Amino acid sequence: MLLNKSKKILYFLYILPTVFILWGIMNLIYNNTADKNSSVVTVFAASSLTDSFTAIGDLFMADNSDYDIVFNFAGTSTLNAQLRHGANADIFAAASESQIKVAYDNGFIDNYTVFARNKLVLITPFDNNNIKKIEDIGNKGVRLVLSNEVVPSGNYSNKTLLMMEESGLYGEGFYNRVIENVVSEEINVRQVVAKILLNEADAGLVYITDVTDNNNDRMNIIHIPEIHMPEILYPIAVIIDGSDKSGASRFMEFVLSDSAQELLSKHGFGIIEQ
Repeated sequence: MLLNKSKKILYFLYILPTVFILWGIMNLIYNNTADKNSSVVTVFAASSLTDSFTAIGDLFMADNSDYDIVFNFAGTSTLNAQLRHGANADIFAAASESQIKVAYDNGFIDNYTVFARNKLVLITPFDNNNIKKIEDIGNKGVRLVLSNEVVPSGNYSNKTLLMMEESGLYGEGFYNRVIENVVSEEINVRQVVAKILLNEADAGLVYITDVTDNNNDRMNIIHIPEIHMPEILYPIAVIIDGSDKSGASRFMEFVLSDSAQELLSKHGFGIIEQ
């Protein structure tokens, strides 16, 4: 585990104000951008979906002028916390099945559908010459940044490191050596990317979808064998008590459509055969 129990408690105390700040900002966006003559569908989506879902939302609204899509992008665990504290949403798109099952257990959804898959990669600053292969992150003195384990990207990162350790291919004590090199744990995967772009760390584990046309010329990418990482699936669900279940269902159907799946693929996601 990356964090002990006391650190996880401190982490939640740290992000709780962020939960309400993000929700307040999202409400301001809603009030200032929503067309008063249109029905509004509020979509809570994992931060790693920001670029792809923004494009999907634009395409959906182009074909459905009677709807406005308002997004709230954040770490999946933050979105779950916002739902628990009464935030209004129509759609929940998470970065892990375990997190959407939390929403199910809390009575916010009654079913879900997996719509995309992802995978992890290691990234380093473009001018970093110390990390040439994945096992180098276990070398002494390497500064590694990960997402916090309570968010999906951090949980996947931890599982990946454990699977690499269990493979026996990366040297004795690989997992412990890597964990000793962790200098920062971020509240979402995009902050990991930011740390690398600012050269504040030597390497970070992120989703491949976070390597975009806007940043791929400023970082190096080292691929991880998929056999050494868990399956990363993205589920989507309609919120039971949402304000517009009809619009939410229509948007969810659109996410599963061929045109939306093509957009997801262009943004690096693996598509799911429905």
